[in-house]
Amino acid sequence: MIETLRRQKFSGVTIGYGEVMSFYRDNRDAMPTLPEEVSVSQILKFPGVTRAAKASARKKIEDIEKKFTTGFLSFDELARRYSDDPGSAQLGGDLGFVQRGELVKPFEDAAYGLKDGHVSGIVETRYGFHIIQRLGREGRSIHVRHILVAFDRSDRDEAETVALLEAIRSGLLEGKGSFAEMARKYSDDPVSASLGGAVLASGSSRPYLDPRSLRPELQAIIGGLRTQGEISHPRKITPPRGEPFYGMFRLNERRLPHTLDPEKDYAMLEQLALDDKKQRLFNEWVSELRSEVFVRRSDI
Repeated sequence: MIETLRRQKFSGVTIGYGEVMSFYRDNRDAMPTLPEEVSVSQILKFPGVTRAAKASARKKIEDIEKKFTTGFLSFDELARRYSDDPGSAQLGGDLGFVQRGELVKPFEDAAYGLKDGHVSGIVETRYGFHIIQRLGREGRSIHVRHILVAFDRSDRDEAETVALLEAIRSGLLEGKGSFAEMARKYSDDPVSASLGGAVLASGSSRPYLDPRSLRPELQAIIGGLRTQGEISHPRKITPPRGEPFYGMFRLNERRLPHTLDPEKDYAMLEQLALDDKKQRLFNEWVSELRSEVFVRRSDI
């Protein structure tokens, strides 16, 4: 309750550069020591499927498309019978309202390119082949449903994925393009790809990570990058949940442990100064309330 009240009362409080630097001068000797941090970018690729698996899925989706175009079955009935998406099949393929960034790019591009009520041709994503219908739009969100024929991933073409990443790495080392360009073009992680491959700290917009917060295999990969701009070879990563993938990482910067510096760590210093200002204003407010409200303290 106290924290809720504090946020409501002081959410609009701001702080200027002069106040931040004054806070730093007054508390210079109490500045925290920051641990080692790294700034990295990544290109992630999920292994593709074999040509045989892709051809088999293509045949199935073409048969479904033919059933729809001839009016043999409705879209929602086809989704219930044939779609491999367990989350939407029983809903007639309905995915509800979605916005850009929530789904893989080829799917989004096709869905946003449709008019309301229209159905796409066959769309390929890394999950398989889709037929998409756009049902409507509200603001920036669109209402879509789809039929998915998933690729058989029991036979992955991992060698092709590694070869692609190695070719990208060789090109970058030869000065052909930038890592950011390649991440936007090739990475299967939509969040970091949209940022040119930059990896942000969880729950923040800071591009610096504490290596200790990473899983051991990622610590080993990034720990092996010693110089700025160094790019790792592709490495297979197996997450606790989900599909294995291959990752290639670039070290943008490595910050050794150091006392908070007002130039390098201004954003953190600004937050400390703002928190201190809010606390002082809160204490002053409570002192004013004590002159108006009876206060009884209890040891219970």
